[in-house]
Amino acid sequence: DSASLTNAMQGSDAIFHLAAIASVPLCEADPAWSDKVNLQASLEIISTADCPVIFASSAAIYGEPVEIPINENHPITPVGYYGQQKAAIDAKICSLGSQLTPASALRFFNVYGAGQDPSSQYSGVLSIFIERATTGGQLSIFGDGEQTRDFIHVSDVVQALLLVGSSLADDGVLSPAHASAFNICTGSPVTLNQVV
Repeated sequence: DSASLTNAMQGSDAIFHLAAIASVPLCEADPAWSDKVNLQASLEIISTADCPVIFASSAAIYGEPVEIPINENHPITPVGYYGQQKAAIDAKICSLGSQLTPASALRFFNVYGAGQDPSSQYSGVLSIFIERATTGGQLSIFGDGEQTRDFIHVSDVVQALLLVGSSLADDGVLSPAHASAFNICTGSPVTLNQVV
């Protein structure tokens, strides 16, 4: 509820909004529930916050890439509920963030690093490959292995979050509109064959 949310955010220098149903299959299986958790709750946070909001968006907002590497001006054509929800929140931040409070959407690409559970249905391919390689398992690639991904280490994601949060909290400005979106990636996609 709004009162509890306002109370929880009171006195904050910045809000790092990373909570969501991150499982694409769960979002597809129950769109009403995922809309409530991912979309409505996020919009409530953005409209209630009285300090900068840094939102964990996703490369899923881009859908099938038209060009690689993907930059922030790439067309936004999400596929599925998860991508659509992230795109809606991202758009709200970019269009209304400056009217409410400074805000930024960080579009995470393929995040990997310690602590990722390779048995999770949301686990990235790198954690699965590492687990199988260290336990003598077989590395399986579906297709020809030429599909590309832009992998980013979790420590780089944390650094980006802190830099954007610090900038917004210090000056409230990252762009003239006080609302912005950034791709959090390397800009250098690799094929799965290159990874193996």
